[in-house]
Amino acid sequence: MGTLKDMIDFLEDTHLVMQSIAGKLGKLQENFNRNYNNVISVRNAEIEFLQEEFFNAPESFPREIRELFDKNLEVQKNIFEKNFTALVKKRDNLREEIELINLQKVDFSGKLKKSNTTLDAKEERLKKRVEALEKDVEAYNKRIDEMNSGFGFIINFLKMKKIEKMKNGLLKKRDELVDRIDAVRKSWIDAEKEIGDQDVIIQEKWNYLQTEFAITSEKIKTLEENRDMLIKKGAFSEALGALLGNEKYLKGRTDAPVPRECGKCGSENRDNFFYCNFCGQHFSENRPDMEGSLVETGELNRIYAALEQGVKETVSILALMKGLKEGLRVFIKSIRKVKKTEDTYSQLPTLKISVPEFSREFSAKLSGIEKAIDVKFYNLHPLNFAKQVRADTDKILIAEDIEKFFTGMGDELNKTTKAQWK
Repeated sequence: MGTLKDMIDFLEDTHLVMQSIAGKLGKLQENFNRNYNNVISVRNAEIEFLQEEFFNAPESFPREIRELFDKNLEVQKNIFEKNFTALVKKRDNLREEIELINLQKVDFSGKLKKSNTTLDAKEERLKKRVEALEKDVEAYNKRIDEMNSGFGFIINFLKMKKIEKMKNGLLKKRDELVDRIDAVRKSWIDAEKEIGDQDVIIQEKWNYLQTEFAITSEKIKTLEENRDMLIKKGAFSEALGALLGNEKYLKGRTDAPVPRECGKCGSENRDNFFYCNFCGQHFSENRPDMEGSLVETGELNRIYAALEQGVKETVSILALMKGLKEGLRVFIKSIRKVKKTEDTYSQLPTLKISVPEFSREFSAKLSGIEKAIDVKFYNLHPLNFAKQVRADTDKILIAEDIEKFFTGMGDELNKTTKAQWK
């Protein structure tokens, strides 16, 4: 039987394992992304070269490439029109929102002006009443002074008391009116602040919509001005995207010896003629001829597709591990609160609690995953790595088991505190 501290130590050890897993995956992901981006750059350069050649002299390209281009041309036209229509609709909706906000801004301005006018008028009416009361009070003071001269104090004592009473009543009314004036002024300040706050929100939204409207309008203008070329480029890119580099109508090969491993990353090369399967490094000088570039592009397509799929899968794995690590952090925080309660109140006995066996076994499996992740930056393909890790995570990181890992300890804590902290 352990203690809360033992449970916290167990959880923190598990959290360290998850931190190590996330750290390793993060470093691997950086390397995978770097290789992936390099392949994208090299592939785009090949496509741009071929694109320029094709648009200058399409007849110099194999018939199959021209047919692929023509086939994709109509598809790209439809895609272009669909995207263009969506952008125009977005721009029109933004314009309507901006016009509506402009009306709201005018409405707020009118409300503020009307509020000011109404409250100012009310304040002026109250001020006039105060002035009238003060004149009456002054008149009463004058009468009291007249009645108080000489022996008038003795003769007019009762009358003076009555007038004094009436004067005090007027003073009370005046003070009430002054308070009402202050209340009116506060209402004016509150109304101005409320309308002002709303106006700030409206202004911020207006600024955002104006920016979006300008960007969308510029996109539409660019699409309108470059419509035909954009459609052609899209169709040609799709045509080249279908190449694998082993097409029978492409005879381009290289006489240069194919290296057994990449000179840049040291990865073993088994299948490729031109580029490293891991980092996209060119094995030899770039082929200047069109047919050679087509074969190279086909090989790059295969490399690109495999890296893209691998990078996506490793991102998914990394997100899962980060989520589990964050869950541990939050759970540890809640257990620490219970430990703080135990430490704060001396009358509470030290909890006798054990980490459930399932949770310990689950943590041990996480440690196994951590040890299996070998960070080799230069000869590890993300797709192969993802498959290896998935083989473990698909067995271990099942949603039900992750939940059981946490709920088992939570249930044990609840049961223990109820039984021992009565």
